[in-house]
Amino acid sequence: MPVLVVNSGSSSLKFRLVDVHAGTDIATGLIERIGLSDVTDHRRAVEMM
Repeated sequence: MPVLVVNSGSSSLKFRLVDVHAGTDIATGLIERIGLSDVTDHRRAVEMM
């Protein structure tokens, strides 16, 4: 069974999709600098990833 784990900070978001039965990660990710001045819009945020 997959479980989504989310850790949100003041300017970042970390996530992990875990297969609980197998004990393995299906996917992981990190988005940083949310709301900071150099990230002016969605397009710029995608470019920085």
